[in-house]
Amino acid sequence: MEHNNLTINEAAEFLGVSRSRLYRLSRRGQVPCFKRRAQTSPWCYPRGALHNWFIRDWHQRIRAKTTKRLRTLRALGPTLTTNRGGGVKVSGAGLLPEGSKT
Repeated sequence: MEHNNLTINEAAEFLGVSRSRLYRLSRRGQVPCFKRRAQTSPWCYPRGALHNWFIRDWHQRIRAKTTKRLRTLRALGPTLTTNRGGGVKVSGAGLLPEGSKT
């Protein structure tokens, strides 16, 4: 390993993603990297650029996904949960018609 560059395994571990996902991001040009010639692993990831990309872009994507999931959950309405006895509990104010049992 070169001091300022990471291999595919090191970069995948650093980002917390699988090697296949990192290969896909690399091929699409979505992560800072460059190809080396005559190496067993052709992709090389500059440590500083990868770190900056992770902080800037990766966190923005995670935030966007989380926001989208929260909007979807809110749109679904009531929350259904099961208890240990197998019963179902509906939570959320005013979600059931009057006289309904939870």
